[in-house]
Amino acid sequence: MWLTRSELKRRQALYRRVFDGPDGEAVLADLARFCRAFATTFVRGDPHASALGEGRREVFNRIAALIALDEDGYARLMARLLREEE
Repeated sequence: MWLTRSELKRRQALYRRVFDGPDGEAVLADLARFCRAFATTFVRGDPHASALGEGRREVFNRIAALIALDEDGYARLMARLLREEE
């Protein structure tokens, strides 16, 4: 199903409101980790696990695209993930 331009703009506004601010950033960081947004999803010898991982990453990428996460946004997200791993 294709979205009209106005429907897409409305959906983008909804996603941006949800992921805006510190709470939204924390949720996005959690999703990035869970979805392996910045790591390979390939599992040698297990195409099902690879497909599952790629499906998770696809969801993260959709969210990132809808909120228009730019290069600076990715950099902030990566910095947050690194801080949380310490």
